Amino acid sequence: MVYNHRLLVKRVKNKLVVNEDKLDIFWKHERKSNKPWKPRNNIKDYSELSTAIVDIETSGLDSTIDRIYAIGARDQSKNVNIFMHFDERKILKGLISLINDTKPEIIFTYNGIGFDIPFIIKRCEINKIKHPFKISSRKIRVSTAIPYGYEPLEVYPIFVQHNIQHVDVYICVLRWDNTRRLLSDSKSLKQVPIDMGLRHERRLELEYEEILRCWNEGEGSNGWAQIEKYLRLDLEDTALVADKIVPDFYYEKYIAPNTGLGMLTLLGAGSKWSSGLQLACNSYPKPEQKLQFQGGLAGAFTGLYHKKRIAQVDISGMHPWIIWNYGLHSKYDVEEISLAMIEYFRSERERIINIPELSNRQKALKGILNYYYGLLGTGKLAFNDMVAAALVCAYSRCLLKLMLQIIKEMGATIIEYDTDGIYFMHDNPESVHQQLIAKLPQGITIKLENFAKAMFIPENGCKNYLLWTPEGKVIRRGSWSSRAKSKIENEHPIQYITHFLESYEAAEEYHKAQIRQIQSGNYPIDQLVIRRRIKEGEIELLKIGKPKQFVTYYTGVNGICTSGNYSKSYYCQLINTKRVELLQIIAPERLLGGSVQQLSLF
Repeated sequence: MVYNHRLLVKRVKNKLVVNEDKLDIFWKHERKSNKPWKPRNNIKDYSELSTAIVDIETSGLDSTIDRIYAIGARDQSKNVNIFMHFDERKILKGLISLINDTKPEIIFTYNGIGFDIPFIIKRCEINKIKHPFKISSRKIRVSTAIPYGYEPLEVYPIFVQHNIQHVDVYICVLRWDNTRRLLSDSKSLKQVPIDMGLRHERRLELEYEEILRCWNEGEGSNGWAQIEKYLRLDLEDTALVADKIVPDFYYEKYIAPNTGLGMLTLLGAGSKWSSGLQLACNSYPKPEQKLQFQGGLAGAFTGLYHKKRIAQVDISGMHPWIIWNYGLHSKYDVEEISLAMIEYFRSERERIINIPELSNRQKALKGILNYYYGLLGTGKLAFNDMVAAALVCAYSRCLLKLMLQIIKEMGATIIEYDTDGIYFMHDNPESVHQQLIAKLPQGITIKLENFAKAMFIPENGCKNYLLWTPEGKVIRRGSWSSRAKSKIENEHPIQYITHFLESYEAAEEYHKAQIRQIQSGNYPIDQLVIRRRIKEGEIELLKIGKPKQFVTYYTGVNGICTSGNYSKSYYCQLINTKRVELLQIIAPERLLGGSVQQLSLF
């Protein structure tokens, strides 16, 4: 009987169930055709694009009554034009003439969809000036662009004449940080370059009142020179950030060649694959109903691990490899074009992976390979296929179970595992790696990486852990940098464990030093504050703000406050509680006052 894994999937109401016992992870799909796929058009390098970065300075936020003081425009060669005049019409005409004359391929802004371009449009309308911009009538929900404390953005894309693409770098930043969680809450243009390591010190910043004062000094004044300097720095920062993250979107043209860069920065990953397959297959199948199915396998074992070497193993590009190896393409792609595309992207990425000047292209190809699974399991998209998506997850679970079994047989201690890989502790991680290579299906690339000298797993430890590298750096995953907690809540446990790895006495001395500083009344307030949105019914917070309003607060002697002295007793009790919670995991005998078996310390 011919092996057909699709027959191993049964629908139970609105859920798909896979008979994993009958899945054959050593089987390999034979493609119908070995005909290769290549992109229809050569995609020129991102650095070769002609661009214009546009930023504005205004007298206020209301475009119906406030005016534009200055507009800056910077091209790909770092040439800058500053349009600044008492006559607003001259400013607007200067920008529009520049756009019409140079016709850049891309116009970059920072929050241009939300502010700059609509402001320019309104001021052009008021001044009866023809402009090249058009705001779409169709709203797009960008599900991965989520300002801190808000819902995902819903935006009206902006189009520009001459087939010029508009890219809002702010939206790209939100999407870039959606999973990384590396940037500050505000995502301000002044802070993002610092958070990304693109600037190493703060630059000139002008508050609203300072801009008004500078403007009123008049043409040729030091004030106008300050506005120009400030505007040039905004353009420079936008360029720095755009060059770092926009190429990831630009190279998605591989799968969606007819989609402009502006839309590539707004559309979901599955939508881009769907668009590309419609073009490649010359068909538009009706999207399947969204069905539920079991996802990846994940688990963790609470404890502090540091007695032996720690490492991680994973299957490089697990989902793309599963799709390619087992032929899990959309059933509506009858010619298996998507498999040929995946094969091309895998080989192309392998070809350029060690070429530094092509690193942006390589990262984009990695994303493209992972996005195809997103298409399969997403509702309302042509070429989605729920059975194929369920099988991708089922094969990944089977492979992960086999890896766990092999690692256990080698006498290693498993610490944490999920689709991204398995962390384990063993005297010789390299020998474990070799066993995995020998016993897993041929063709899989298994990586051994992320060596560490210690790892801490809290009670809710899956994808939520601390890792101490051999160099002493602490890698955080999960809730360890939670924006809903104060810095002292995030940092005290990390520093306590770091000292504990030296000795219990060092950890206790660190803790006592923290208590002494809190009791002195001189603990930095910025380490105690919490910044978040007020929820309905939060009686204490409603004393300092309204529902849905962002507030910054800490605990004072009389409860929640925004100024004044902090409560010494509250913060001492807070870190004392943190200490006890940690010791219950890493050294419970210290709490019991005697020597007992350590249940979680390996």
